[in-house]
Amino acid sequence: MATILSSFTQVIGIDLGSSMVRIWTPQAGVVVAEPAYLAIDSSTKKVLAVGTEARAMQGRVLKGVEILQPIRDGKVYDFHSAQALLKIFVQKIQQRIPFASKTIMVSVPANKTETSQNIVSDLMYSLGAGSVYTISQPLAASIGAGIPIADASGTIVVQFGADLVEAAVISLGSVITSSTSYKAGTYFNQRIQYLLRKKKNFEVAFEVAEKLKREIVSLDKNVQKKMLVAGKDSLKGNPREITLETKDLAPEALKLFDHYEQLIKTMLTRIPPELTVDIVDKGIILSGGGAGVDGSTQYFVDRLGVPVSVVDDAPDVVIKGIATALENLDEFIQSIGYRN
Repeated sequence: MATILSSFTQVIGIDLGSSMVRIWTPQAGVVVAEPAYLAIDSSTKKVLAVGTEARAMQGRVLKGVEILQPIRDGKVYDFHSAQALLKIFVQKIQQRIPFASKTIMVSVPANKTETSQNIVSDLMYSLGAGSVYTISQPLAASIGAGIPIADASGTIVVQFGADLVEAAVISLGSVITSSTSYKAGTYFNQRIQYLLRKKKNFEVAFEVAEKLKREIVSLDKNVQKKMLVAGKDSLKGNPREITLETKDLAPEALKLFDHYEQLIKTMLTRIPPELTVDIVDKGIILSGGGAGVDGSTQYFVDRLGVPVSVVDDAPDVVIKGIATALENLDEFIQSIGYRN
């Protein structure tokens, strides 16, 4: 605890997601939970809006305004835009410590490359960090879920993000192996949009596809929900409303979760039998914003034959894990996973 409670250190935890950025401090908890978007003037490059306000401008502004998403596929695609976005978010931290250095812990994908990790670290140093620690998102999720990661027994965590779905086996405080898919939440929304255009000549906004995914999509064939949706006729161009049902979107949902099932099975072939036994006993933990698709737990139970559960507060579990790791920073630094 002495490491982060120094009176000359400002401690910040950042869950750097493709769609959301969450920032935590010991004094105030989660102080930022905003979409990872910014709007800029195309000619002057001046930042016009960030976060929720910037995302709401998407598709609703003139050509002279660009809506940027600088974090994509778990990587920093636009360093300067990401820097501008995070500087504005970090300014929201109310408690300032004069002359204090910053200790920042930031989440990175389990499949990170050395180059991508260095770019994230450089981004944190550009925010004034004196010390930077990175933590893989599945490991942070397991810590946030309260899993005793220092145990020698293995646990599978499947982290459902906007641009990445990562399945990882956690043991002795480290990621033993992992598998990654880019067919994540954003992809799912785009597939819903495509399906409606193809089958019903109906176009909906990305946000509408997201709402459909959360409210009527189900992997349980016995569940049938309905929603009245506003959009546009893709042939005539005129506004239109239609009622969509769970069965309309079920084939796309099942196809995607079949893909996730194979992702987990492929990863399981790479671990020793001792850990396989642990996983049969302990089951699989689902985390992240996309973990709550209706029927997802029973879907995996039926196909994998192990217990499956969704963590509490699934969208926030990574930032919770970062907070716990920072509160126990000395132990985290000494862990096998971090040393490796």
